Amino acid sequence: MNMAISQHVLPKPRDWDAAINMAGFIRMPARNDWLPPDRLVRFLDTEKPVIYLGLGSMMVNNPRSIVDAFCTAVTSAGCKLVVSGGWSELQATANAGNDVLNIDGIPHDWLFPKMALIAHHCGAGTTAAAIAAGRPNFAIPFMADQFFWRDRMSRLGIMAGSARKAVSAQDVGNAIDVARNDREMARRCQKLAQNLASEDAVANAVVFIEKLFL
Repeated sequence: MNMAISQHVLPKPRDWDAAINMAGFIRMPARNDWLPPDRLVRFLDTEKPVIYLGLGSMMVNNPRSIVDAFCTAVTSAGCKLVVSGGWSELQATANAGNDVLNIDGIPHDWLFPKMALIAHHCGAGTTAAAIAAGRPNFAIPFMADQFFWRDRMSRLGIMAGSARKAVSAQDVGNAIDVARNDREMARRCQKLAQNLASEDAVANAVVFIEKLFL
């Protein structure tokens, strides 16, 4: 069995025998024909740290309160905020100001490395992309394995903060402060990203399959 998980993030459990292969996170290759929207490029052309907020396929009951908490925190911290709509249709209101931008459908591998802090729901794919970007994380898990990935990020020392379904501006503000000032966390994030970049998960998975059947 191939497990699409990096051993740099989750060391292979001792009770998993040789029939289980930790291939690494499998990510889609970057699209050569994709170009970012001009408004996003202009928004990111700044000296201010930019924070990402996205909850992917999560359907939340309080999207406005979550976005408002982030807007308040980034304004106080002198940062900018990118809000990814997702299934909950997260969206900042018009009075959020020029330092907040609503987006949707932007590839994580392009956007995440440009962020100072990545706030997400801890889905497996988003977590892998966030770790690969080498940036601190703010975890907002809702269900199932999302709590597991939150705990892994915490143990790895790459999580600047976390919250459950109720997110406060203070939670976010504290995480922004950690992300901007904790040099050891920054070093851990970069080192882990480098380790993931050294893995060829597809090749590892193919080699394992060939050994089993050829």
